[in-house]
Amino acid sequence: RDASAGAAAFAKGDIEKYTQELLSSPENNTRRIAAFGIGRLLEGVHNSRERLADDVREMAMGALFQAIESDACEFVRLESFEALDTLGQLNSQTMGNLLTTGTWPDIRAKAALGLSREGPSAFPILAPALVDAHLIVRMAAVDALDQANALELPDLGGLLVMSGWPDVKLRVIQVTARRLFNMSADDREDDAVQDIMQAIADSLCDEDSKVTGEAAKTLLRLGVLKELLDTRLEAMAQEIDGTLHNRRGRAPDEDAGPPAKRARRMECSSAGHAEAADLQRAISRAAWLLSTWNWARTLNERGFADSTGPPDSAYDAIVAARSDCATEVRACAEGMLTFLHDIGFADWETEAEAEAEAASA
Repeated sequence: RDASAGAAAFAKGDIEKYTQELLSSPENNTRRIAAFGIGRLLEGVHNSRERLADDVREMAMGALFQAIESDACEFVRLESFEALDTLGQLNSQTMGNLLTTGTWPDIRAKAALGLSREGPSAFPILAPALVDAHLIVRMAAVDALDQANALELPDLGGLLVMSGWPDVKLRVIQVTARRLFNMSADDREDDAVQDIMQAIADSLCDEDSKVTGEAAKTLLRLGVLKELLDTRLEAMAQEIDGTLHNRRGRAPDEDAGPPAKRARRMECSSAGHAEAADLQRAISRAAWLLSTWNWARTLNERGFADSTGPPDSAYDAIVAARSDCATEVRACAEGMLTFLHDIGFADWETEAEAEAEAASA
């Protein structure tokens, strides 16, 4: 603004003032404004093609780097990061160092997103962040890999299946959904696309309700939820029925009998407990699938509108599990049936009978 003095000379005093405030002010907002001011002034000097004194520039840059490494205020750290990034001071190596050795999760997340500019070559350094201890870093890693075009559909499917973090699974489903929604019907017939749809369908039984909900919404919008649910419900029914069939004839665990029989039973208790645990998981998964079917039916769209109810076999299999020899299996079946009743699932058969009577009348 002062053409006679020159941009560099005009900015020098303010840069020195802001640098001192960034390093020493006790007020968070003052330090944040100082970081912003340094960035804008240095950018202005750079655009004027003038040269600022090296010692002033280095001191200002050093203050910004110090802020992103040690300032206790998130807003000051992020403002300093943005200033350095705008000034071109954060190359891929610096970003990588911040991601892998940085102190603050917010700065490490920003570094991960910054690395997305490197394209697919950033995959080796971003991949470890997918299992980082901090949620914000994990989420940023997924977004960065997506923005870098470093994840093909098979990679997304692998992440969905293998990741132990619900938030990563959730973000992977969201990223995948964006890609699938932009595909034509013909493109969705590709084997890789079908595989990722199957992986999303497998997530309908995830232990985290946010993951199951996102998977259900995605498949519903794609118009394939009913087909995939019906197939999985039939498979779950067969799994439960088959296990129950193998366990028939065993005495209920509370009728253990004489001590000699109890001792013999203890010899195979380990295998029996494992089988009972698997059966409980199968019952729970079947109930979750039925609840998803129930939810989709209430929306009255995408193939569910004309359905009188889901496959009966899965519900019947849970009912049959109430007669299992293990107390924990019976309790699981009763609990899941109560859950289904509470969400209105038990009304399907009554509704179907009423519709049939109305039609005959």
